[in-house]
Amino acid sequence: MRVAASVNYIMAAGVYVVIFVTMRPDVDPAVIAIGAMTGVLYICNLFLFAAVMKRIGIVLTGAIMSLAVVVPVAVSIAFGDPWRDKAAGLVVALVALPILASARASHRGEPIAHGIRRWLWVTLLFFAAGMEGTLLKLASEVGDASYQWTFLPALFLTAAIISTPVMLRAPLRAATRWDVLRGALLGGCNVVANFAMTIALLQLPGPLLFPMRHVGGVMGTALLGWLLWHERLGRRAVIGLILCAVAAVLLTW
Repeated sequence: MRVAASVNYIMAAGVYVVIFVTMRPDVDPAVIAIGAMTGVLYICNLFLFAAVMKRIGIVLTGAIMSLAVVVPVAVSIAFGDPWRDKAAGLVVALVALPILASARASHRGEPIAHGIRRWLWVTLLFFAAGMEGTLLKLASEVGDASYQWTFLPALFLTAAIISTPVMLRAPLRAATRWDVLRGALLGGCNVVANFAMTIALLQLPGPLLFPMRHVGGVMGTALLGWLLWHERLGRRAVIGLILCAVAAVLLTW
């Protein structure tokens, strides 16, 4: 995990720093600052996601992360993006969140945490995941049409600088070439996906784009959690997942 995460951010940072040096875009201090803040958030969320997964399981964690799309959507509305046709989806998403937060599941036969601490973890995850999209939207509003060439290098360079000593601090046990390969694959996904998002934000309104980003995330994560990690979901969790998928479709419609 540590090796893959470090390689991921180092690779993405290397690609975008080379592009930055090659293209020599106009340097916007505000966009660089937002990119650096997003890089710090990426690292913090990496640990937060892992902590929440241990407490409520990967399926519900993925669903709540997808529901966090409500946060950047709300920010997009504040910036004047069209939203009235998204109202139904926003309402369904807000209904689905407490259902998922209170749902029960099991992970490899072990009960998953519940109670007030569970609600605190869920709330923290919701807003932390939502802040990633929020900062991306903010960068697109503050910067010009080429903001991505300063935002993305700042993001991944900051993430690489912070993550490398943190990830490699503990002794590396049984690290293999496959760990490096997985990190490189993840880094490639980060390079392409984040570039696509920054470009899309110049063409599409946030209330459409952010739900599109997550529309497959809920059901895909649920399917993988069921097939690979044998998580069992209660009736309330299934209802919450269905509402989450409905909310994503309504928001994207």
